[in-house]
Amino acid sequence: MQLKDESLEFESEPQDEVGFPHPPGRNQFRYQVNNYADFFVDFQSRCYPLVDLSEGGVSISIAARRAISLDGFISHCNLVLGDIVLTGLEGRVVHYSLGHTGSWHCGIEWLNLKPTDSEWLAFILINLRKELFDHE
Repeated sequence: MQLKDESLEFESEPQDEVGFPHPPGRNQFRYQVNNYADFFVDFQSRCYPLVDLSEGGVSISIAARRAISLDGFISHCNLVLGDIVLTGLEGRVVHYSLGHTGSWHCGIEWLNLKPTDSEWLAFILINLRKELFDHE
């Protein structure tokens, strides 16, 4: 098989406002939290249980694939992690996938996180990692 020049397509990497490439998605530690009943996301007057959590976003369980529009902007979102509640978060839907139980998962990437929210997420993830390794 021979490739012709016109068959090649190149896409530029997305960049931030300064011109640095955005890191590819899913490159952060993701902690499975689907067994934590008190970990959920609250927006659009609904609560969605968390499937997993990272510093950059969450995966939530939803009833239908299009319950939330793909690439939709989410504002006024609350992330509830037990006794810690991060309020007024913004995000965007970055993917849908069918979970192994047959329910849909929706990935949300956080946008414009305040430094204090980033610090809380890092703190929570460190403690969840400790908990994971203490139980092994």
